Amino acid sequence: MSAGAAYVELREQLSELVRSLPAHQLATPVPACPDWTVHDVVAHLAGVATDNVTGAVPTDSSVDALDTWTAGHVRSRADVATTVVLREWERFSSQLEVLLNKDAMELPAALLDLATHDDDIREAVDRPRGLHTDTHLAMHRGLMRRWMGAIERAGLDPILVMLPTGDPYDGEVDADVVIRSSPHWLYRSAMGRQSRASVRSKFVSGSNLDAYIDLLYVFDPG
Repeated sequence: MSAGAAYVELREQLSELVRSLPAHQLATPVPACPDWTVHDVVAHLAGVATDNVTGAVPTDSSVDALDTWTAGHVRSRADVATTVVLREWERFSSQLEVLLNKDAMELPAALLDLATHDDDIREAVDRPRGLHTDTHLAMHRGLMRRWMGAIERAGLDPILVMLPTGDPYDGEVDADVVIRSSPHWLYRSAMGRQSRASVRSKFVSGSNLDAYIDLLYVFDPG
């Protein structure tokens, strides 16, 4: 599946969920996104789609600039009904699909952002996804490639990632450093959704664990 088609699929699934929520759940705080409600996260996602299509994405990639940009998505749609925000998102999604299919990255930023916030909302309203999509599986594989490559470049000892069942998932089977976790949990961790202490608790063996954990994170959990 192309990146654009994956984006549209995830957007349609999340939009269906959001439309099914009563008003009080739209105002539910999203723990993974401090100070944002479900409505606010949807506003951000619509803003990302709109800005990508209209060329309003900031060129400054600093944390402060990106925080200002995303805060604008929420602020400008604070008094707009969630159903209207969903229609805006849908309107620009088909155009964003074309742009994502031209993106050279395997998993473009807008797709990763949507997949991450999809989980954020589902966790906030206790409606977890039953099965992971092909897009999620591709993100899990991409994370492993990124992490294993960073570990090797840093000159650290090899690592073995084991599934909760005890079966090997990635890495070297005879490694002294072993972590036991589902790929999706590790992906959520890399997106800053799990603390360092939580990640550390998943290690079965090994030393210098903080170095491995630092390399796992794409976004700092704070």
